[in-house]
Amino acid sequence: MRKPQLIIGFILIFSLGFFLRIYRLDTYGLYFDEKVTLLVSQGISPEGANQTDVFNKPFFTPAQFWKEKHIPDYFEAIARGDWGNSPLHYSFVHFWVKIFGISDFSVRFSSVFWSILLLPLIFIFTKNLFKNQKYLPFFAMFCVAVEPFFIAQSHILRNYSMSMFLVVLSTLVLFKILSKNSPPSPKIYFYYMFLVACCLMSHYLTFPVFVAHGVLFISSKQNQKSWYLMLIFALIPACILGLWLLYGGGKYSLKTMQDVATFYKNIAQNPPNPNPYIGMIDPVNIQSVKLKLIPVLADLFVLSNGLVGLLIGVKNLIISILAGILVSILLYRYVKSSLKLYLILSLIALGFSCFLYSINSLHFLGFSLFIAASIYLIFFFKTKLNRDDFRLIVLIFVPIVLMMVQVFKAGHTFSINQRYLAFCLPFTAILCGRLLCFWVSTKTLQLFLPLFFMGFSYQIFKVNSEILNDTSVKYSNFKSPRLSNPHALAAKLIEQQYMVGDTILLPNFQRGTFSDVVGLTQGKSVFDSQLINLYLCKKCNYLEKVNSSSSSKVFIIKKDGKTHQIFDFENKIY
Repeated sequence: MRKPQLIIGFILIFSLGFFLRIYRLDTYGLYFDEKVTLLVSQGISPEGANQTDVFNKPFFTPAQFWKEKHIPDYFEAIARGDWGNSPLHYSFVHFWVKIFGISDFSVRFSSVFWSILLLPLIFIFTKNLFKNQKYLPFFAMFCVAVEPFFIAQSHILRNYSMSMFLVVLSTLVLFKILSKNSPPSPKIYFYYMFLVACCLMSHYLTFPVFVAHGVLFISSKQNQKSWYLMLIFALIPACILGLWLLYGGGKYSLKTMQDVATFYKNIAQNPPNPNPYIGMIDPVNIQSVKLKLIPVLADLFVLSNGLVGLLIGVKNLIISILAGILVSILLYRYVKSSLKLYLILSLIALGFSCFLYSINSLHFLGFSLFIAASIYLIFFFKTKLNRDDFRLIVLIFVPIVLMMVQVFKAGHTFSINQRYLAFCLPFTAILCGRLLCFWVSTKTLQLFLPLFFMGFSYQIFKVNSEILNDTSVKYSNFKSPRLSNPHALAAKLIEQQYMVGDTILLPNFQRGTFSDVVGLTQGKSVFDSQLINLYLCKKCNYLEKVNSSSSSKVFIIKKDGKTHQIFDFENKIY
């Protein structure tokens, strides 16, 4: 393939990834975590713990709400709003909002920004790791472009997209350190440890990846100078994180983590009746762990994403796997004997299996071919894994092991979810790209490539369509699509109807909290008041008050004493 064609391929994959991340970006309203992120990024503690001078008065105004914030305000907001996590991301969002505004499209584009940068970074990463694989970077980039988790997180104002980019970048620098081509330089160790600090300050859950980094460094037989440099520069992230936990916005981190762990453990051991958490928070045993772990592990790989959830019943699972094994054996016999009969039999086996499934069979066809290709390449074709393949496996395997240790230690299954293994996804995408690359370059398997892509395209299109239509419980948390941002709409109606002398009554909707570090203001909830004021004019002096007798309605009391309802949040709060 010529260079112009490769450039066109890169542009097409990049465009596909960009489209999937930008499509319907602001169609659906912000959900709870996004609202907290937006408040904290502006130095505002959810429920007003650092705004008592505003909300503990009978009346307040947008101008008072938006009064100038200082460093202690931001630390307090992060400490109480997100258990001290993600100060780097909150800082980024703060300046992003200053430049691009506070609309849903704008704030969510801050996630798109990092997610779209991950595409060329994966291309560069893979090209550096597998120097002799000309087409592998394109396959890896394609897998990242269509990975449902990356697409879902691009539509959410959270820290995962930024943290994912930083994790891959830090891993790329680590591999430069592990390379034997050049003597160790203090500069590259400084860059690496600086990136490690950025990762930990963007998300605590990146920590398992750096345990995997440690395993790779220890097993790479580095010289004495490299060890000294690594240990010396390791003080950078250690000091930054330590100071943050002791004196910064991380002061409540350990307490909140303990509160959350106790909360989940109590539910697992003493479930309510009826139990809405069944299947999500269960006591740890072989059966409960297996039921949660298998789908999570399948979803780690874009080529098998969603298939375990679709393999309804043991019969469908057995049929799909057996069909894959049979096809791999028939392909092996075809290669050995050159008899086309074996090729025909493999097609017949695939076709016959489609009639045995109890639900739509197209995705099972792709799964059977995935099994067949994997077995053929590893056991029959004897594809050899190289050093870099094993490095990727370590980056995936170590976080899984650490997650399982945490699960058995905690005594509940809540921690078995894709978010806790999210930072493995860039590396599983490269492994999936490796499989596709081998598949395309293996003449025998090329015959089945169109069938596989039919099944894979059907399944990945279905999963991503649910995300983009806001009906994916797994990725977007909702079965039914959300409405547009109700707080922004309520603020717009207030600005349209308010006149000097009027008073706005805002709802008092009480939400449960994991920990007392959140801090309600005088026993009332001001969360909705805060969210509405985010979208009001920063210098306006609208007279506002929290209405203790209403949990969902916004009223305006006109100057003549008449009361009118402006907005009702009933069934509109996410």
